[in-house]
Order: sequence, then C-alpha cells, then structure tokens
Amino acid sequence: MYIKLSTIEAGGNTNPILIENFPAPSTELRTNYVDAPNRDGQLVGRDFLGSSTWGFDFVTNKSNLQEAFSEIGKLEHVWKDSKNRLNSNVAIPLRYSLDGTNWFRIYGRCGQFTGSTPDVLATLGVARATADFVQTRVEHFSDTEHLNTITYVPPVQGGLTAPLTSPLTSSGTGEERGGFVTNGGNVPTPLSIRFYGPISNPVLRSEAGWEVSYRGSIATGDYVDINPLMGTVKRKNGSSVAGNLGTKVRLSKVNLPVGQSTLYLSGTDSTGLSKVELRWRDAWSSMQY
Repeated sequence: MYIKLSTIEAGGNTNPILIENFPAPSTELRTNYVDAPNRDGQLVGRDFLGSSTWGFDFVTNKSNLQEAFSEIGKLEHVWKDSKNRLNSNVAIPLRYSLDGTNWFRIYGRCGQFTGSTPDVLATLGVARATADFVQTRVEHFSDTEHLNTITYVPPVQGGLTAPLTSPLTSSGTGEERGGFVTNGGNVPTPLSIRFYGPISNPVLRSEAGWEVSYRGSIATGDYVDINPLMGTVKRKNGSSVAGNLGTKVRLSKVNLPVGQSTLYLSGTDSTGLSKVELRWRDAWSSMQY
C-alpha cells in the first residue's frame, strides 16, 4: 500500500515512512427508515452513502530518533496544513496505489493525527504515528486525467447588421460541433469545462440531457473554467464568475455517464478560433488495483 498527500509519499518497503496497518474503510449510510404502522418491520426510503474514514498506522524507516521525528514532522505538517483546513467546501486528493505502479485518488479532508513518542523503538529510528483521512466523495478516481478538445465551427454565412455603418459586420451563430468522450469506470464522473475565447454565450450540451451555458463574452486569450468537482466557476485571472452561468445550470448534474458520450459546443464566434477543453477522470465505486 502506498499513499501520496501533497509532497509526502508513504508506504511500500523503502520509503522513509511505511504503512504498518491499514484497516478497510467503512462507508456510512444515511437512511430515513420509519417503523411500519401496525405491523412488524420498517418502511424503507432512499439510502445515501456518507463519508468513509481511511485510518493509517505509520512507522518510520530511519536509523535514529532525530531522523524519525523529522519524517513524522513532515507528515504531520501536510496533514494539518492550514491552507486545506481553513478552505471551506474544498476537498483535497489523497492518491493511493496498491502496487506502487497504478495510482488512483479519492477526495476528502485530513482528519485526526496522533504523533509519536520518544520510546525505545523511536530512538532506533522506528517512530509510530496514526492518522485519519475522511473520504467525502464516494467515488474512486483514476489519477490520470483525460483531455479532449472541441473546436468551434464558425457560421457559413450571416446577414448584415443594421444600421449599415462602416466597417460592415456580419452576424451568425456557428453550427454545433460534436466531440466524443469516454468514462472507462463504472460510475458517472464529474466533467470539468474550460471555454476559450473569443466567444459569446457559449453552450456545451450533452446527449445525457444537461447543458452548461455561460452568459457573456470571453475575450481572445481569456477563458472560463467550470469545475463541478470543486464547485467553482473562474476566469483565467482567478476571479469568480459563477453568476454568469445559465439559470438552469446545475453543476452537480455535469457528469459523464459510464461509457462513451457525445458533447456539442455552440455559441457566437466570427473568428472560428474558440474552443472548449474537457477534462475528466474515470471513476469507480470501490478501491482499485
């Protein structure tokens, strides 16, 4: 078992920090069952998966107390990082691998951390610590992110815009351009969308029934990044423009179903230089090997 959190890698047989024990995580279940009136049993409702707690027992692989405590200190630092703790509504990735070759990731927040004591083993370089990671999204994602680009199709022709002034301009909306994407997992996965200018009122439509529309213009050299996993809508400069999304857009529904999907880009762009970049990770319902 290997894990990576920020700059720290633990696990295997040769890392400075090894994983001595890793109990199987248990997923909470939220129910709204009620007792059946006038008979045995209960009436069931909808069941929702909750969080899962990943518990790790760490041990250092060093030669003296100073080195052992140094490694535990590095681990504790990233586990308690204030940039993550104090950032509301943002899950962070914990990467894992069962063989050190194929890597996957879950999203959540760091939990409780218990550090080491300077006992006899620690003086020999074998210091122990325990830590929890709370998985808040139920999916397991591929560590490899896929990328696909759909370019804009400019209008073949457009009418003259009245009143006629110099220079004359043409108007028109390009045809929809389609692109294929594939989720190789076994559960739906969030799709990140990046509209590149120059384009006005871009729309990305899915055959699955949802669409993401942006109201306004995106200039040449600028882009708008829509990230359903993090719940953010930002321009290139980092400013939030979530208020510019179409009123019917629900980021929680911007998912790729299992298998191949077709997505379509439309909008207004007289240059034909705009595009949309699509990013996603395959997703599964269980730990992967």
